[in-house]
Amino acid sequence: MGAVLCDTFNYDDGKPTFYNPRQVARKQLDKLHELGYEIMSAWEIEFTLLKHGTKEPVCEDIQFMTTAHFHQFKGFANTAAKYAEQAGVGIECFHPEFGFGQIEFATEPALGMKGADNHLIFKDIAHGIAQDYGMDACFITRPFLGAMAYGNGLHANHSLWDVTGTKSAFYDPSKPSNMSDIY
Repeated sequence: MGAVLCDTFNYDDGKPTFYNPRQVARKQLDKLHELGYEIMSAWEIEFTLLKHGTKEPVCEDIQFMTTAHFHQFKGFANTAAKYAEQAGVGIECFHPEFGFGQIEFATEPALGMKGADNHLIFKDIAHGIAQDYGMDACFITRPFLGAMAYGNGLHANHSLWDVTGTKSAFYDPSKPSNMSDIY
């Protein structure tokens, strides 16, 4: 299986389409570069694993940050992490989350457009691998109501760096707090 992330262009004049999310992001990245910065992004992606074809979570009790029920989806988690790494998406960690059947994967930080691409690539991998294990990956914000009404979240972690991606724009050792004026 393969995927291509690409920009779209107008057929008539060959110019980039203004409504493509990648073009919107690229414009913002270009503005940052003009200011001498690059963005670094990492994601904490929460989702619920459901028994395939149902709306039932793979486990029905809360095991936040424990391994008590991890055996129910460790094959999925290990395989998803392996395929993500093979696709160039570094995975920092994964663990059970607060909700029934909920899991979180955290990506490694990446510069520029790659940071945004990593989020999309990982979600695609999670959907496919879940089905291989007889599950569905549900990224809906509130998959359940009532007593099980927890939410799937997406934590976006961003920081500014110099254009080479080697020096944090937020760090200044000459300041008492070590925080730069930009922070």
